[in-house]
Amino acid sequence: MFNMHSLLFHIFFLLSLLSNTIAVPSHRPPGCPSRCGNVEIPYPFGIGPYCSMDWNFEIICLNSSNPPKPYLEIEFRTYEVEPVHITYQFEVVNISETQIYVKNSTLQLAMACYGMEQDPNKTDIEIDLSSSPYSFSHSNQITVIGCDDLALVESNRSYTNSSVAAVSYCTLSNTETYSASIGSCANTYGCFRAFISKGVYLKVRLMDAHIIWSKSKAYPCSLAFVGMKDVLDFTYPLTNLNAPETFQNSKEFMYKPLVLDWRIVQYITINLDPNNEYQLCQRDINCSRLDYLCQKNSLCINLDDSFGGVRCKCKEGYKGNPYNDSGCQG
Repeated sequence: MFNMHSLLFHIFFLLSLLSNTIAVPSHRPPGCPSRCGNVEIPYPFGIGPYCSMDWNFEIICLNSSNPPKPYLEIEFRTYEVEPVHITYQFEVVNISETQIYVKNSTLQLAMACYGMEQDPNKTDIEIDLSSSPYSFSHSNQITVIGCDDLALVESNRSYTNSSVAAVSYCTLSNTETYSASIGSCANTYGCFRAFISKGVYLKVRLMDAHIIWSKSKAYPCSLAFVGMKDVLDFTYPLTNLNAPETFQNSKEFMYKPLVLDWRIVQYITINLDPNNEYQLCQRDINCSRLDYLCQKNSLCINLDDSFGGVRCKCKEGYKGNPYNDSGCQG
């Protein structure tokens, strides 16, 4: 039989917890590694269970490669029929005080090949970070390569901030000699680039546009890739658009990470002692409710953008990890 008294007791117990300041674990527990292969893993991130401040910051270190590689699992929200959550794995390239650099070429790449017997079409890129403590940094861009294609870039689900990116026009007479200059992509044949605004949602859809201009398709394939802004210039022969396998083998695209901002979010699940698997979910996180989050010689900052959450920062003149017991050093 349903025990109403027991239910009320648990409700009042949880409410009493939520009404008080919470002491968040302020250091990496003993025995937790701080490095995976060549990548340093700073707290609040951690390798393995109970080594991070929150499960969203838990890193998986795969020793099957040499050197070992760290991976981060991020939960996406999808809406094919109804809202569902799917977890994707990203390789971690670097973690800084405010950002994490990750890559998953399958999610970052869209390609479309028209008129081929076996179309390897993945015409959409869709990344939804709204269920995580991560958001797109302003350091990302979308690069589209192809002839007579359109890429529709949507920055939210309401379509109010959508924009259409058109691949540069290609003339049939010279397509065999064209190469897209990626560093100056906006002014070259067969290439288009647009910066991505900060946010938690991005969708890119490739569409064939050669019929609009009533002309033959110069190349059967086109691609779109989302990743960090280019710091180097390189050329990409448009003849590669005849063979889709060249996309997967192109290090210029396959090794480019996404740059994500991270934060202590409004909803946080705190990992407690391994012998006590009780996890507390705290709502409306802000600095006044998080005693002990930011350590010696550091400041707690309430992030006032639309994503909310908080972050710790060393005071001016101090360096170190503001989340560790040792705090920031002068």
